Amino acid sequence: MKKYIAMGVVLVLISTAYFGCRSHNDEDRAKHHEKRAEWIVEKITDELDLTAEQQKTLNAIKEEVLVKHNEVKELRSGVMNDLYSVLDKETIDETELNAMFAQREAKIKELREFAVAKYAQFHNSLTKEQKTKLKEKMEKYRKYRG
Repeated sequence: MKKYIAMGVVLVLISTAYFGCRSHNDEDRAKHHEKRAEWIVEKITDELDLTAEQQKTLNAIKEEVLVKHNEVKELRSGVMNDLYSVLDKETIDETELNAMFAQREAKIKELREFAVAKYAQFHNSLTKEQKTKLKEKMEKYRKYRG
């Protein structure tokens, strides 16, 4: 159960960095994602009283997540682009369309494996007491969010 809670924290970190609030241009969005990710790292650091080494691990994860942000952005917009690309055709080739989605699914799998690896890296850096505290915080958040 504790692993799922910690995974939730890392996934929240990743998803917030990926899907944070929109702004008007790409530069503003990038800055927003960086600021949001930094806020999350600070919150986790304070709440769990992370050591310097744990902070270093979490900051490295944050940087890797921010790099992955563009891949997720392309993945999201790519589905609509794929569907739009076949609209002009008289008939839709199911094999071609399935191949397009298979490429997307492979990318989703790669991103999932990335998220799991980052979750494990963060979780393994925590002490037993920090894991307990994390679980309590996640339970409170889960009850609050429903």
